[in-house]
Order: sequence, then structure tokens, then C-alpha cells
Amino acid sequence: MDQLTSRNPSTTSPHKILNVGLIGCGDVAQIIHIPTLLHMRAWYRITYLYDVSPSALSHCSARIPYAHQTTRDARELCASENVDIVFVINADEFHAGHAICALEHDKFAFVEKPVALTRRDVLAIGEAERKKCVLFKYPGFTVSYESGIDNVPRFDAHIEVYSASKTVKVQYDTPFIKGLPVTIHIAENADGVYKETTVRKSYEDPYTLEMKELWGLVAEGKPVKTTVQDALQDLDIFTMAMQHYYGSK
Repeated sequence: MDQLTSRNPSTTSPHKILNVGLIGCGDVAQIIHIPTLLHMRAWYRITYLYDVSPSALSHCSARIPYAHQTTRDARELCASENVDIVFVINADEFHAGHAICALEHDKFAFVEKPVALTRRDVLAIGEAERKKCVLFKYPGFTVSYESGIDNVPRFDAHIEVYSASKTVKVQYDTPFIKGLPVTIHIAENADGVYKETTVRKSYEDPYTLEMKELWGLVAEGKPVKTTVQDALQDLDIFTMAMQHYYGSK
């Protein structure tokens, strides 16, 4: 039987398997998180699934090739002794309630971005965070936003930084194809000569790397890189983008 995660980092080992409960069985769970967690069986074990949709719950359950439980009651999942980490990966408007529920049951909470849609909800999670521990889906993952939508059929997730003699672009390819690495594109003026460089630091995809980082946070007590206060800045960016767009109408 897999051991449960101790909250004391000194008692953990590299072979500790963390038990995961998934709140939400939609596209993100089906295409990203379940395949990644199944791929990392030496790190994680999916022990519980929750969704309000019986068909989504049944579909995801059929993909897990070992014993686990399903429920349509999120509190049941959060209260289970067979869950160490609760993945809150359902619709954005339900993130706050389910993250707080996980924290109230002394579970680690891994929350998909955005953490919440209102400052009130983010601050409510922050209050729970001060009493417990919450993990957000940001370590090692840069987020960029656009003020508009174009008609080019591509997954446009990147951040680009400009200087007088160099530009650096970090490109995240579609998360819906497993195994695509992050690439860094550098264009620069090298002593009067135009130079382009493409860097792939790892051929592991961002979600696998992210899950390794998450394991270290929970099992080894490594510090969380981002907090609820950081998440508030997301809402500030959303506000700026909306004001820019609707203010011009």
C-alpha cells in the first residue's frame, strides 16, 4: 500500500508516492493532468475523482488502470485519508470554494490558473492559506496575456522580452500534445551580425517538469514560489486588458 505524505519533510524519501484527488474531470483533466500523473506513477497515484457530470466522471475513471474512488461530493474527496493533494482543475468560478474546502481538511491544494475570478475569492483563499498550505499552478510556468484575439489558428502562448540589441521569446507549444518542450528563441545583434538561436533546455514537457516541482514542494518541504498575493496581480492584468479593450469602444 502506498504511504501517505507526511507533513514533516524530514520523514519523506525520494520514493514517496503522493495520493491525488482530482476535482474536475473536464478537458484539462482528460488531456493534461491524468496522462501526466499516470506517466509519473513513481511519483503520484490518482486515488479519487470528483465531477458533477456522471459521464465525465465515468470517462476519466475508465482511464485509470488501478483501484480508485469516484464521488459527486467534493467534500468527500477532500476529507478522504487517501488523498494528500487536491487538484482543483474544474471551472474557474468554483476554484475558491473547492480550494478552501481542501485546505480546511488539511490537504495541499493545487489550483489551476486563474486561482479565482474576483478579489474577494482570492482573499478568501489567502485567509485559508495563512492557516494551511496552498500550491498554485505557477512554479516554473510564466503566464502572458493578450488584450485582443486574432484569427490565426495557433496556440499562442509565449512571452517576449525586447532590448536594444536582443529579443528573447519563450514559446510554450500546445499543452494538448504530450511531450512538447518549451523553446527559447533568441534574436540578437552580435557585433553587427544578425544571429538567431533556439534553445531547448529539456525535452520533458512543462507539465511533467511542473509535477516534479510540485512533488518537491509537498514531499520535501521546498518553498512555494508563488502565493495568493501573486495571484491578485492576475486580476489586475485582467482588469487592465478589459479596460483597454472596452475603454476604446
